[in-house]
Amino acid sequence: MRSLVIQAGGQSRRMGQDKALLPFLGQPLIQRGITRLSHLADEVLVTTNHPENYSFVGLPLYPDIIPDRGALSGLYTALHAAHYDTVMVVACDMPFVSPALLGAQADK
Repeated sequence: MRSLVIQAGGQSRRMGQDKALLPFLGQPLIQRGITRLSHLADEVLVTTNHPENYSFVGLPLYPDIIPDRGALSGLYTALHAAHYDTVMVVACDMPFVSPALLGAQADK
């Protein structure tokens, strides 16, 4: 069994706005990742320090256990929150992430 975690906890300093919420092909960028990958996992979670912005995805939302430490803290939170031994972690801003590649890596 597998867990999929989408990391959406960044501060988006360079972008100036929350990139996970930017529209891409008619949907928020984070939703594209969820749509492309959710069939690979038995559970899907989101790590974010702004859960109020992501309630629309209808998934469990986890703020960083250790705040203000960047992506590594998000990864730590993802591994802590996941219920299964196989944990696939991807960033929210990967609209072309390959389900086939991720699935093949998870099968190893």
